[in-house]
Amino acid sequence: MSAPAVPLERDFNVFLSYSREDQPLVERIERALTFGGRVRVLTDRMFSPGENWRSKLRRALQTSHVFIVIGSPASAKSEFVLQELGGAWALGKPIVVVTPEGEVEWAPPIEPSAYKRVALTEMEQPAFAESLLTELTQRSVQKLEP
Repeated sequence: MSAPAVPLERDFNVFLSYSREDQPLVERIERALTFGGRVRVLTDRMFSPGENWRSKLRRALQTSHVFIVIGSPASAKSEFVLQELGGAWALGKPIVVVTPEGEVEWAPPIEPSAYKRVALTEMEQPAFAESLLTELTQRSVQKLEP
């Protein structure tokens, strides 16, 4: 995926799942994804205290085009991250596990062919996120075609 990406032709909703301990990594991923205003990153930070966040979180997961999870030890232990991952898998969302530098690679409890693993430093490279989103959504559309 080192070739320059074609600018995104449509808008994307990306659901980002993480443990609270990984907040600095969340900000790095959001910066890498929010280029050109074509990507909306959906996280639990969209909700206000007191809101019915469970239904809004479910709706965000349903409307996402791609599911990204931070593959850290903290996320691996998070009940919420595992529930969100299971929901994305059940909905057939393209799943990306972003591994932070220096971390042991976390293997999500789903079949390895159901997700793509990328390094955080790779995600931050210019045009990589565009290429990744384009590749994943084209692949998921091809799976749906007869």
